[in-house]
Parts: sequence; C-alpha cells; structure tokens
Amino acid sequence: MTTVFLHGLGQTPESWNVVLNALELSDFRCPSLPGLVSGQKPTYQNLYAAFSAYCDCLPGKIRLCGLSLGAVLALHYAA
Repeated sequence: MTTVFLHGLGQTPESWNVVLNALELSDFRCPSLPGLVSGQKPTYQNLYAAFSAYCDCLPGKIRLCGLSLGAVLALHYAA
C-alpha cells in the first residue's frame, strides 16, 4: 500500500522529512502541491482535480496523510 503525504499551504514536501525518517516506510509519495497544477490557475478546484488524477494513477490501495490544505484534499478525495 502506498502512503501519500500531503503538505499544507506555504509548505513543501520536505516538511514531512522528520516524519518520513521516523516511520521508515518503503512505499510512499510526497508530491509538491503547486507542482500538480503547474501551468494552471492555482484554484482549489484545479488543485483537487490534479490531485485526484494523481491518486487515480497510483496502483492498488493508498493511504492518505495530510496537514492543513493537504488534509482537506485527502478528506475530499476519500469522501
């Protein structure tokens, strides 16, 4: 199962480094949220659409872990 860590607004994927080092996971992703909507207007709708497409491309089940905006995206996707 792939774990996807989502940072908050104004943060970067590196915000998760301490957590990732402590967990020692073998299969995880930590995408850059602004990078998902590169070239598009940075609205929540565009970000969610890009994030949803990103998750849909991952094989098998996924586990989502988000902080702030990342948590909102994770909950929206899970619902």
